[in-house]
Amino acid sequence: MTNEAKASWFFGVGFAIFLVCVFVFAPQSLPQFKQQILAFICASLAGFFGAFFTGALLLNAELPLPGKWIVSGGAGFALFLIVLFWWRSSSAPIAAEITKPDVPVATSSGGHEPTHPVVVPPLDIPPITRGGAPIGTKFQFRYLKDNIECINETVKVSATDWEQRNSADSPASCNVDAFIFKSTERESNDHQYFLTYEEGRSLFTRLPNIPVGQTGPSDWRQLPSQTWNAGRSLTRVN
Repeated sequence: MTNEAKASWFFGVGFAIFLVCVFVFAPQSLPQFKQQILAFICASLAGFFGAFFTGALLLNAELPLPGKWIVSGGAGFALFLIVLFWWRSSSAPIAAEITKPDVPVATSSGGHEPTHPVVVPPLDIPPITRGGAPIGTKFQFRYLKDNIECINETVKVSATDWEQRNSADSPASCNVDAFIFKSTERESNDHQYFLTYEEGRSLFTRLPNIPVGQTGPSDWRQLPSQTWNAGRSLTRVN
């Protein structure tokens, strides 16, 4: 076996093992700099494999990017660019977490909630769940505002998003200076709770995974603290 064939097998096997490890062990998203490092390693392995594979192989390929992007050249260079741009496209196997601009949140009183900078989540924040609670799941609790009973609700409004707001059944005076807090559901390591994370306040909340009509405790913690604090008792109404 020639040295070129040995090198081709070495980098080919390394490339395959790397991809298997990425799909099996890697999270669904990573900070942007780590995602780019993974992309470079993957592209380099593919490039070396192409450079040593049968020596004279040439490629002409269209990259998976908006518009028409064509790469022509030696196998190693072409494969390096193809894999690198694959990782930087929307089809990448691991998404990059990027900072989002401030977005004002409408409140039930017609105004806007003060904006908060949305930052890249730290690594100890679980990924966004692909299952979790059904859409429409709703919890409520009652509280007094100026001696008027108001109803607050936390409801899952999409496959990944929750909102905490005043219920439409609350008196109008309850909505004065009221905010709508938005969060995303995260993978929970405790089946007794649904886990949500609000980026603006770096706030985790655990909602009780209970049947409709029952009441259970919630708790919360705010990063960087790892201590859970007792929250309100919530009744699941949907």
